[in-house]
Amino acid sequence: MIKIILLEEVLNLGISGDVTNVKSGYARNYLIPYKKCLYATKLNLKILQNKKNLSKDSVIDKIKYFKKIFKKISRLSPFVIKMNAKNNGKLFGSIKPKNISKMLLKILNVRISTKNIFLSQRVIKNLGLYKVKISLHKSLKVKFLINIISL
Repeated sequence: MIKIILLEEVLNLGISGDVTNVKSGYARNYLIPYKKCLYATKLNLKILQNKKNLSKDSVIDKIKYFKKIFKKISRLSPFVIKMNAKNNGKLFGSIKPKNISKMLLKILNVRISTKNIFLSQRVIKNLGLYKVKISLHKSLKVKFLINIISL
């Protein structure tokens, strides 16, 4: 049995970064040639620990950045959008997550992926007040209102 560090998830062994014991033949003949693990030497263990520390710091920095964006977006609510509409309130065109993303880029200089923007309806086609939810991070979601009015 030898000690290894997994570089990726391996069924029944663990996930990336786990240190585990396996039979030497399994490590030599399968895991190491396919770059699924490294030998758990002192140097490799130190490198792994440094990577874990760096990733924790980067996650903390990202969360601080997302909190700043959260505050900026929260101040927008309710945001007014002026669009051409018919007399019955139906819009000429529609509003999609892509439009919200462009609006945030233009107003706040913040780029948010359309995958992270969720409208109360899939596509907005009428005048009115609508809820928008933006997922900045798995633990940080912003909710705000958009008010669509006629020109």
